[in-house]
Order: sequence, then structure tokens, then C-alpha cells
Amino acid sequence: MTEDASIDEFVDRDAADATDADAADDDAVDERTADADASSDGTESGDGTESTVDERVASASPAASTSRFEPDGAACASCGEVVERLWLADGDDVCEACKPW
Repeated sequence: MTEDASIDEFVDRDAADATDADAADDDAVDERTADADASSDGTESGDGTESTVDERVASASPAASTSRFEPDGAACASCGEVVERLWLADGDDVCEACKPW
């Protein structure tokens, strides 16, 4: 695997500049929506049932990590090579070469 790419490498600058103007208009709408939401009772009925945001947050499972970065390096659990990026494979932190892709 090569080095990580910057998100800027995937952005078409002309299209991004055009959407910046649209974003300013969206911000004004978002402020009005936020004001309206602040006066509501915290319930939503998008699917026909009432549930609070807190209930949905409490029942959500946390995101699973697939890799970690160690600036000073860490040993691969499989081969022992010291690397900066480790990947999760079968519960162990392994280097790119030991990760079964």
C-alpha cells in the first residue's frame, strides 16, 4: 500500500469553487433549521414511529477500527517488523505484508 493521499488530490477546484457559493446559501438555511429544531421536543417521526435522538445514540454501536498509526513504530504481532501503520487482522495488529487482503 502506498502513502495516504490528500483529499485535495480528488477535488476538482472549479467544481469546488462553484459549490462554495451554494454552501453559503445552505448555511443560512441550516441556521433557520437549527432554530426550529431548538424549539422542538427532541422527537422525530421520519419513519412513522417516535424515537428520541438520545435513544438512537445509546443503541448505536461504536465504529470498528481497522488500523492504527504509531509515529514511533510498533512491532507486528505476526512477523515482529517495526512499522508505523498496523492493520487489524483476526484480533492482532499486523503490518501490511502480514495482513490477508
